[in-house]
Amino acid sequence: MATAGRTHQTFGSDERIFDPECNEETIDDFLFINKPSQLCISDGITWIRVLGPGYQDAQTNYDVDHLAASLQKLTTAQQSQATLNQEETSEDDEIAITQDEINSLDEELTSGKWMIFPKRDYVDHIWGKIAEATVSGKLGEGATMAKVAPVGDNEESSYIAVYTPDYRNKAQVYEVERKLRDIGIKGTMKYKPDINTKTGVYRHNNYKMRPSIYVTYDKSDSKGKSGVKSKTTSL
Repeated sequence: MATAGRTHQTFGSDERIFDPECNEETIDDFLFINKPSQLCISDGITWIRVLGPGYQDAQTNYDVDHLAASLQKLTTAQQSQATLNQEETSEDDEIAITQDEINSLDEELTSGKWMIFPKRDYVDHIWGKIAEATVSGKLGEGATMAKVAPVGDNEESSYIAVYTPDYRNKAQVYEVERKLRDIGIKGTMKYKPDINTKTGVYRHNNYKMRPSIYVTYDKSDSKGKSGVKSKTTSL
């Protein structure tokens, strides 16, 4: 039975979920049984997900269609303004949208995630580190949840997301990044607000926007020693 406040109501039935407050198995057993390199999306498993100590169920089921309609209204208004300013536009023209304008579409949707894209050969190892650190609280209170996409269908790379509750809380976002480096996560990581995902702001979008708002580059030394240095910058 899930405890109060952790009902998993926003997750799909096609997910494998580990909640330390609910699961009888250990995190090690869960990871051994649910390796992303062996599970397949074609078998109906969309995500493998673990919850941190600070996880709470979302209070709102976000209406993606409503957000998309709001974004369309915003772009239409900008196109109309461009016409008033006697600027020539067409339906295929890119409309510049700012991150603040996207954020204003739903000010209650504040969560976001650090995104990591490990190669298939390394995904089990990297996911194991992140999942264990999320569940145990090693990533800090800001790391509420993490998930990974199965790659058993022979995909070349996977996708791991580590969530924080508020993209506006830079100190918390940066802390989770630093703790990810502390457990040995290397390579470039990007942080993307969920509002960008829900409104369909991905790479090569028509809004002249970068989907992620922070990026961090791994600057570990050539010998791969601990003490990874990283720099997080606004985009």
